[in-house]
Amino acid sequence: MISKIILFLYVGLSFISAEQQIVGHATIIDSLSNLKKKSPERAIRYARLLLAEEELQNSDFEPRIYNLLGEIYLDIGLPSLALTNFIEYGLRTKSKKSPWNKINIGNVYFMEEKWIIAKEKYLEALDYFRKFNQSKPNTISGKAVALSNLGRIEMHLENYDDALVYFKEALNVKRGSARYKMFFQSKSGPNISYGSEANGVAYQHWLLATLYAKWNIYDMALEQLQVSDSILYYVNSDNVPKTTRFSSKIYLGKNHSLRTQILFELNNYDGAYQESKLAIGLLKESPIKLARHYKIESDIFIGQNELYGALEAIDEGLKICELNGLSALEIDLLNHKLEILKANKLDKSALDISKTIIDKKTILSNNRMHMLLESLNYKAELAVNRKKLDNAKERELILFIIV
Repeated sequence: MISKIILFLYVGLSFISAEQQIVGHATIIDSLSNLKKKSPERAIRYARLLLAEEELQNSDFEPRIYNLLGEIYLDIGLPSLALTNFIEYGLRTKSKKSPWNKINIGNVYFMEEKWIIAKEKYLEALDYFRKFNQSKPNTISGKAVALSNLGRIEMHLENYDDALVYFKEALNVKRGSARYKMFFQSKSGPNISYGSEANGVAYQHWLLATLYAKWNIYDMALEQLQVSDSILYYVNSDNVPKTTRFSSKIYLGKNHSLRTQILFELNNYDGAYQESKLAIGLLKESPIKLARHYKIESDIFIGQNELYGALEAIDEGLKICELNGLSALEIDLLNHKLEILKANKLDKSALDISKTIIDKKTILSNNRMHMLLESLNYKAELAVNRKKLDNAKERELILFIIV
């Protein structure tokens, strides 16, 4: 009888411990997701520390860390390292059908402008999602992302009619979800439900606005941004989870950033400048998007023949890149600065920037090689350490059996 009680307690405590561990791991993943938006380099270091932890090895959370690492490397413009981590995720995940991983691999080829291969990956993912249970939130999100990415490819290829079809279908998928309908109903109540679903729909309207802006249909682009703003307004309330509010804030910033570009194209420089200030305030916690926006702001100053204002805006973006290790984006901003200097016949300054760009490209190339070798060395060390740990566990098991 006593032995049965002990066994019952042991099993019960083990179950509680396992459940607490799962909750703890989920919190860690959320922390890493938030950190990757604010400081990519710190997020990489944190992810590597997590992968070295015994608790996470061979768990369901380990593949997710590799996935997040791949996303970080994509954000900072290192597609080769991103691809190796997405492949690692595919090898370690228990799911044989990994449409999300196909989307991520498609994103690698998208960054390298290999449109055909990227399109193939997105279509493969879309086929999988269409076969899954259409009522599940993960299926709905995956289907919308695959459709949106296909639309982005067509937009880059200037097939605007095809892009519009994909974007509208993605919007209908998102708006048709049960969770979004529950959010819509909650707008009239004291508490907002499923704010993250609302963020997803707002993003789809932003994509449509981006397409219309590229198509030079500015009035329709502004309409889509207004709809997106009206949805995000409800998500920015205090009773919405912090992470959801953070995302909605970034989406609002992107809306103001795009509106800045549109008003600039319409020669409404005062309006564009006001929108730019709103965008900067909202994008402070997203260094990549903020640095990109400063490039847009520099164009406003150029439109008003304010050369020094334009150069200051670019320099602000360059500071953000330097602080956050965004080397590829830094070179892009330097190229933009070079164009401004050449257009204003500042040849000496342009020559200095040209030399800086060459130096930065050399450093970036060396850093990429260093990061690649560092990543390979890290994986080799991790494999050796895991082998030692497995051997130690085997010895413990043998000893336990003997005892």
